[in-house]
Amino acid sequence: MHNIHLYGPGVQQATAVGNKEDVVWTLTLADGKYGFDCTAHPTLMKGWFTVGQVAATQFGASVGPKRTISLKPKTAQVGPATITVNDRSRVDNFHLTGPGLNKKTGVTFRGRVTWNVTLQPGIYSYRSDKHKSLRGSLIVTLPF
Repeated sequence: MHNIHLYGPGVQQATAVGNKEDVVWTLTLADGKYGFDCTAHPTLMKGWFTVGQVAATQFGASVGPKRTISLKPKTAQVGPATITVNDRSRVDNFHLTGPGLNKKTGVTFRGRVTWNVTLQPGIYSYRSDKHKSLRGSLIVTLPF
């Protein structure tokens, strides 16, 4: 009922669904992001990995002045990310949560902070802990 499907830069390999096979693939993997899944169950049985150097996605985030909050871009692919938060509020903070991530600035903190993180597939939320109406989301997908 299952198989393995491997894909990425210059790679597209799969075994047959339902067959019991012993296979050997000889591959040359280039730097980049690769995914694998079961063709019959791609939403349940899946994963990803990186090979070599993969450039981090750059994000700009801000909270304040006044009651404003933002994160750009709004969508990204899995992998390394650098998030620079500019906190210009005396009463609000920037709080980012999602798969395997929970980072925030302090409510009384004002300044700039940079977080180096690895984003996983899913929906991330950002918000102010003081004012619940200040919020938004980031969607992270596999690169394939």
